[in-house]
Amino acid sequence: MEAENMQSLQNALPMYAPDLAPEQTISDLIGEDYQTWEHGRVLIDAGCGTGKTHFVLKDLMPWATNWKKGAKFQYEHSVLYLCNRVSLQEVILMANLTEMQKKEVELGLTAPKEFFVGSSFQIKTYQAIEYFWRQSPEKVREWLARFKYIIADECHYFLCDAPFNENTDISKNLLDELATEKVVIYMSATADLLFNEYIKDETNLIKRYREFDS
Repeated sequence: MEAENMQSLQNALPMYAPDLAPEQTISDLIGEDYQTWEHGRVLIDAGCGTGKTHFVLKDLMPWATNWKKGAKFQYEHSVLYLCNRVSLQEVILMANLTEMQKKEVELGLTAPKEFFVGSSFQIKTYQAIEYFWRQSPEKVREWLARFKYIIADECHYFLCDAPFNENTDISKNLLDELATEKVVIYMSATADLLFNEYIKDETNLIKRYREFDS
């Protein structure tokens, strides 16, 4: 019965995107949709190996960076990438470096994050945002205002870490608020409760892109 109710809900939502077919990637499924996103939530419900991060780094980010150069772009930065662990932050940073930059990191000459100072692409952990929010909410709001796109990677963090981190609501509530004026892209393979909450609240939902469930 629960599955039937969920299917009825999905069928009733015109913004609910088709499932990801076998051998498709998230980039295939989204196509050029991202070029029309103005503000609201995009839900990418897919597991490892489906190309969630690839879509952000290779499709969205280059396009957003080029669009930023246009006269109509009002934001200082293009993309803010939020994740739940420092180890993942390092992986994403390294994925965006040139071979020469990676060599500098390997030799201990430069920390990965130093290459992104002043860049249109910024990456932070949720915990860092929560820490600085507790110190100065006004400064965090001012900083976040600079971005057009916010990536909420591993967004199951809001619920899964809540039993031992009382501050996860700071990140979740802040992104809920920002979705009224920015594009917030939530990515996870295990965030059904969160995604279902956002599906029921159609107000700021752009689309949900889902991995094919065989």
